[in-house]
Amino acid sequence: MSGDIVLLRLDRARQALSEAKTIQETKRITDIAGAAEIYAKRQGMSQEAIDYAHSIRIEALRRLGEILDATKAERAKGTRGRIVRGGRGRIAPPGGAETGPPGDDAPTLADLGLDKKTSSVAQKLAALPQKQFEQVRSGTATVSQAIHHVIETKAKAVTKRRLRSETNGSPILEAIKEAKQWIVRWGHISALAPICDAITMISESISEGNGVKK
Repeated sequence: MSGDIVLLRLDRARQALSEAKTIQETKRITDIAGAAEIYAKRQGMSQEAIDYAHSIRIEALRRLGEILDATKAERAKGTRGRIVRGGRGRIAPPGGAETGPPGDDAPTLADLGLDKKTSSVAQKLAALPQKQFEQVRSGTATVSQAIHHVIETKAKAVTKRRLRSETNGSPILEAIKEAKQWIVRWGHISALAPICDAITMISESISEGNGVKK
């Protein structure tokens, strides 16, 4: 397969991505771009070609994450207040499933050609702010590095906000609540370090009596 054919396939994949509306369509584009990226590296193609394939793969993964998030939101909306039976890793059909065996008629990630790692990475990319996403897309940062940067930035913001707080609530308890939300959202152990630093700073400030109410 020549380099020209690889680039042609990537051009077609990018065009298809702009029109993709389903998990299957987006996953196929992700696979095409991923295979092209590997091939380009093995064949010693230009860095431009490698970066092009990488950018399309990351864009496709983010689109996949957006579709997965939307599917979950629709599922939650359609089953609110109703008993839904489903197995782990299953995506319920619109309106949910009120009866039948666990996971009945609900496609699993495997049914959709996805594994848990791909699903997780896709949804994390979809949740990244645009600036951090561009860093991953351009190859200057990994997904883990981008997530860590976001968490660290949020931890610093929480520290400053809590130190300025004039409420009667406990800044430490509020910081812990936000820490829990971050860990649940990102599912990343790197969340713990900046969060612990933020809580420590708040605690020390309270002990020193710097105007923050307990």
